[in-house]
Amino acid sequence: MGFSLAIYPTAGMTAACAALKIAYEHIRMYGTTQGAPISSIAMSELHDLVGFPEIWDFERRFVETR
Repeated sequence: MGFSLAIYPTAGMTAACAALKIAYEHIRMYGTTQGAPISSIAMSELHDLVGFPEIWDFERRFVETR
């Protein structure tokens, strides 16, 4: 059929797993994330990435509190 297509379904997962392994090994060895050889993002960036602002907005509009 001559398709010229490549997909990389595990590319992100394998990179994330490598980063997790490095980060957790550093925590195990030093008891902290300070000085870890892997970069990380700020919590506010993580919240934006996973869509928390939209969830919080939904909760403000539709969730009843007592």
